[in-house]
Amino acid sequence: MSLKVRYPAPDLQKAITALLSAEQSTPIYDCVPYCKYGTDGKPVLDVDGNMVPVDLPYMTFGMVECDLSGAKDLAIYDISQKILLWSEYDGKMELWEIANTVVGILSTIPIDLSAARFKILMASLSPLRAGDAEEYGYQMELTLTAKIQDLGGV
Repeated sequence: MSLKVRYPAPDLQKAITALLSAEQSTPIYDCVPYCKYGTDGKPVLDVDGNMVPVDLPYMTFGMVECDLSGAKDLAIYDISQKILLWSEYDGKMELWEIANTVVGILSTIPIDLSAARFKILMASLSPLRAGDAEEYGYQMELTLTAKIQDLGGV
């Protein structure tokens, strides 16, 4: 019997997005947004025809690492997902408040991957990194580490 491999990272990101969007107000995107988009999917323009920038603060997904670590007939993955917090606030308090809210949510409400036929066996939040953003503002990085089983992967 061969093992069917399918990575859980996209489904984990969708589930984190749904959970954080339902439980707190800071938006989360799958990449750094360059402008606001309307409900029609087109960029929102100002009166001069320029794209309207996205308001800060917001969160994005950063680097993800996913490694198949189960036995030869069991699909279990070790995954590490970075969640980046961005702010233009001249200080750290805004992001500390967001980080504490996010950590509270992710450490108390289970991330549901059942619709995708995955199950989180264990999850933890590990190192928080914080520092000045490259151009301006402040950035924090949370890391969610999990062991995820593919329930339909054999």
